[in-house]
Amino acid sequence: MLFKAFLGHYRTLGDGFLSTFSRPFLVEEGRLELEGGTAQSSRQVFYLQTDGDPLLIGRKPGADFRIPNRNVSGRHAQIFPPTVSGRPWEIADLDSSNGTFLNGEQLPPHERRPLRDEDTLGFGPMLTYVFLEPTTFLEILRREAGREKRAEGQAQESLGGSRTIVSDEVGLSPAGVPGPVGEPESGLFLFCDPLDPIPLEPGKRLVIGRSAAHADVVLPHPQVSRRHAEIECRPDGVYVRDLHSANGITLGGVRLGTSEVQLPPGHVLGIADFRLTVKGKLPEVQFDTFVLPPASTKRKLIRGNLDKVSLDQVLIGIEEKQKTGRLEVQAPDIQGFVAFRAGRPWTAGTNTGLRGDDAVRRLVSLNEGRFTIDPNERPDGERDVARPFSEIVLEAFFDS
Repeated sequence: MLFKAFLGHYRTLGDGFLSTFSRPFLVEEGRLELEGGTAQSSRQVFYLQTDGDPLLIGRKPGADFRIPNRNVSGRHAQIFPPTVSGRPWEIADLDSSNGTFLNGEQLPPHERRPLRDEDTLGFGPMLTYVFLEPTTFLEILRREAGREKRAEGQAQESLGGSRTIVSDEVGLSPAGVPGPVGEPESGLFLFCDPLDPIPLEPGKRLVIGRSAAHADVVLPHPQVSRRHAEIECRPDGVYVRDLHSANGITLGGVRLGTSEVQLPPGHVLGIADFRLTVKGKLPEVQFDTFVLPPASTKRKLIRGNLDKVSLDQVLIGIEEKQKTGRLEVQAPDIQGFVAFRAGRPWTAGTNTGLRGDDAVRRLVSLNEGRFTIDPNERPDGERDVARPFSEIVLEAFFDS
């Protein structure tokens, strides 16, 4: 069941939610190589309802919790309910092909391990779920319902003013942070691939962490603490503080202590495998005479001819400017597309059957035809382009 379904139950039941749903949940935490995070409302949620029998997780029909992904085995893992009150739930890998991971550690086959609130579970290399006790999951539902209400209020307020906001401009980023409707008062944004740019408002503190119940910006990774770091925008700059996290934070590759430090624009803040930077405004993509309007307006399609602007220049510009959207190419002998998120290639294909990296390589070799960029499109599904645009373009250049 999707997260939005449980959010609907919460709207109906309120705090009586726990009387109906009293067992733990598995909540999809993110597909870092696929998702720029699955949007909060479309995250998969498994409710651990059982009469005492183990619950099977696997790819094939017949599993109690089916995950139709090629990296998940037909019978991948089992979750065991406690046999005695007060004992923990347990998980065991069923000798799966790609492994089962508990807080980043791969489990030996058939060895049971206890589950604690907010433990992260990995099924294969890219699918991560979090084990949540019902009270913790209820807190997440409360926070999400509050965000939706605030977003609706902002939309209504804007509709009453001089500027009209298109409804799809008001939404939630994969981190659960309201997406930017225009440039914030500070003019500053926090960038963190694969999330959308996050506006920094003066006097507002943003907590970064692994848990949606404790953080405003969620980075789903076992090396990120529930409350890892805090960022605050002030009149004299942006400041960051380590909240006594287990694995710390770095600035320019140097590990910081727990004292507050200023985060200069453009400098890289490291948290686990994530790289965060503060920039002065949302960048614009410029391809010769082609300019992408800022996010505060409804973005229009960008069109161009390949005999004037080469596709490799276009893709490098997308990568450097960390743009999201979809590019379609029409040439005399081939048609294709490339979808991208935050400057990272997502999926690509051609009408000749090429997919992924091979499709990108073929398209950048074209020197005639036309292209269209739709910056309003968001890629979804499984990512099939493994490498950055710059690597593919360089490889194609040296092979030519």
